[in-house]
Amino acid sequence: MALGFIGEQMQDDERILALEKLTMDQAHELMAVELMLGAMIVSHPNPGSLKQALEALSGDFADKLRDHAFDTNRAPKTAQAVAQSVEAHVTRWLQILGRGASSDAKP
Repeated sequence: MALGFIGEQMQDDERILALEKLTMDQAHELMAVELMLGAMIVSHPNPGSLKQALEALSGDFADKLRDHAFDTNRAPKTAQAVAQSVEAHVTRWLQILGRGASSDAKP
């Protein structure tokens, strides 16, 4: 048995339900953030500069993640796996931004 969120004992099935609820809440939050980001992209006056900023920030993120992994004695493969996963998501957003930039160029 494990302690619950307020110190009570939780059975395995209760823990699983609590984790499922937490996971679903986080998924819903990510969906809301994705909608907000989409709205920001659509309404941004210069999607090209937004794309450049995301490219720069994502490169910095990968470097910082690698440095943090080294500084904290984390496995390089773990940091690389996280960086690759984040990069895949960033690439998707860059493609969305690229479409926004090209549609922005149209009269």
